[in-house]
Amino acid sequence: MTHRMTDGPRHAAHSPKAASKNEGRYWAGALGFLALVVAATVGIAVRGSTVGIDVTATPAPNAVVSGRSRIVLTFPTAMRTESVEGRLTVVPETATGAGDAVRGHWTWETGATRSDRVAQFIPTAPLTPGVTYRVTLPHGATATNGRSVQGDRSWSFAVRAATLLFLRVNPTDRAAGRQLWSADADGGNLRQITQEPEGVLEFSPAPDGARIAYTTQEGPQITALWAINSDGTGHTRLSPTGDPSGYATPAWSPAGDVIAYVLRGVIPNGTGGITLGTSKLWAVTPDGNALGRIYGRGDEVGFAPVWSPDGTHLAFREQVDAQNNAAVVLSDLSPNPVKIAAGPGSRIAWSPDGTRAAYDENTPDSGSGGGSRVVIVSADGAAQYTLGGADAAAPDWSPDGTRLVFASRAMRADGSPTVDIAVARVDGIGGVRRLFGGDGLTSADPAWSPDGQTIIATRFSARTGDDRGLWRVDADGTDARLVIAGGERAVWVP
Repeated sequence: MTHRMTDGPRHAAHSPKAASKNEGRYWAGALGFLALVVAATVGIAVRGSTVGIDVTATPAPNAVVSGRSRIVLTFPTAMRTESVEGRLTVVPETATGAGDAVRGHWTWETGATRSDRVAQFIPTAPLTPGVTYRVTLPHGATATNGRSVQGDRSWSFAVRAATLLFLRVNPTDRAAGRQLWSADADGGNLRQITQEPEGVLEFSPAPDGARIAYTTQEGPQITALWAINSDGTGHTRLSPTGDPSGYATPAWSPAGDVIAYVLRGVIPNGTGGITLGTSKLWAVTPDGNALGRIYGRGDEVGFAPVWSPDGTHLAFREQVDAQNNAAVVLSDLSPNPVKIAAGPGSRIAWSPDGTRAAYDENTPDSGSGGGSRVVIVSADGAAQYTLGGADAAAPDWSPDGTRLVFASRAMRADGSPTVDIAVARVDGIGGVRRLFGGDGLTSADPAWSPDGQTIIATRFSARTGDDRGLWRVDADGTDARLVIAGGERAVWVP
């Protein structure tokens, strides 16, 4: 259809006076509208803080999460960071006062990129399993454009019970060697995770326990680095296919974005075979993107990395010379880390607040008879002292940072040596209290539960090395019992 438009007789019928009056009304209306627009614009500029902004948060309301979860707030625009950090609180719902609030630190980074839109609150210590926490962000957090969070935001989430991750030989397939298994703290829900033909050597879970990095044997002197979901799916190779190098001791960062590991490169030996070079520290992302070398330029040798709880430091051992003199290195990933002369040892453990590290070392006078001690050092290397009263090794901190559990050498009544599990206060008060011992079994690899109530350890026959199993004991030394036959080298997954 065609619309016909005419402009003759009808428009000609209007008088000049009427046209002038209409034009006046038009301009009056236009100017009035323009004034409203200007007023609205000025109002927004002056009263921008009254325009609300949205917040997306994790964990989500009523979620059940890992004890190592972070509180992540995502805003649609850049925020004034101090206005967020000074308002957010995380407290157990059973809290009786402000002193019960969860302590932690903030980061405004996603990966290696800073973003003033994404705030992460990282608790200093793992959250307590079985406890419900309430997060509150009162109104008033402001954006750089003047807008603000209008209403109070508050929600709750619960922390799941901690589980165990460990190595175990399947009784029906012993030829496959040790595999990764998981179980509840009481030994229930026992489940095999890996099916590696040559078994699993070492492992490290992601902070939330959803994935696990591990190494496995692929040939004489050749090992590979893999990752897998905790339910056995998502089997991913992290080391290059066909690489004849040696990969060892993976360590998943607290942020979950980096896996540090030891790499021993290939050196041709001139006879058609290969040998492995010295240990260097390298890093890779969880999806297999190489991040390069962390430590090990020139003659530097680093091995057995352990991340600090906040992910800002990496502790590891270094072999200083061919005479096996060693050092413990506390690195902030700068070119000049703290180095502490130390004898060979088996474990470094960071305190829950990251201000100290405990490590074991062979004692200078141990000779061929063995003997070791635990040394506690500040993160800057300035203060050192030895845990007294025990021949100690393999330390692990209590969640509140006041005590250490460790393996302690002892003598049986018949004069034969054994290793018990013992606990001592870090301040030295109260001496050493032994938890296991006197039953013909020796002990290793103690690990304190995230709630501080329980300790798990590997135990086996002191005479034959058989009868391995994971034993659990309450932190006060009561209710010691075998929970997983054949299990060993367990870690807790909050």
